[in-house]
Amino acid sequence: MLIVISDARCMTIAGGPFSVLYWRTGGLKRRCPSTLSAETQSNQNAANALVYIRPLLAEIVLPQFLVRKSRIPPPTFLSSTILATDCRSLYDLLVRDGSLNTASEKRTAIDIACTVDLLYEMIGCDKHDIETADLRSHVKWVPTHLMLADW
Repeated sequence: MLIVISDARCMTIAGGPFSVLYWRTGGLKRRCPSTLSAETQSNQNAANALVYIRPLLAEIVLPQFLVRKSRIPPPTFLSSTILATDCRSLYDLLVRDGSLNTASEKRTAIDIACTVDLLYEMIGCDKHDIETADLRSHVKWVPTHLMLADW
């Protein structure tokens, strides 16, 4: 898992400068029945780390924000947060309103739903706005050979 902060140039083909905020490597805590399950767990861990890091960074950058008063930063703070994955099937499940129908993947379906909820929380989406929210601008698919976290 790799969490970085950058400007918009980083999401272009040419790339751009970035700074690493958090890095973690290691095995998953649960046994995975499939690649999709493993990728989902890894992305859920990354989303959880982002939910943890954003308020801490907000307290450093925004003088009026205090974590002990409000654990959720203003919606405009890091509003272009992006979760990147090199697993195309996970990307498809995160950005479209679909479900995982395979009987053996029930736990993965729950993990995907939890990750989607975390993404909505990160972008400051009210429960009433979820119908109109579009996660495609916050979830990106990256070809495996370009995925920095896998290097």
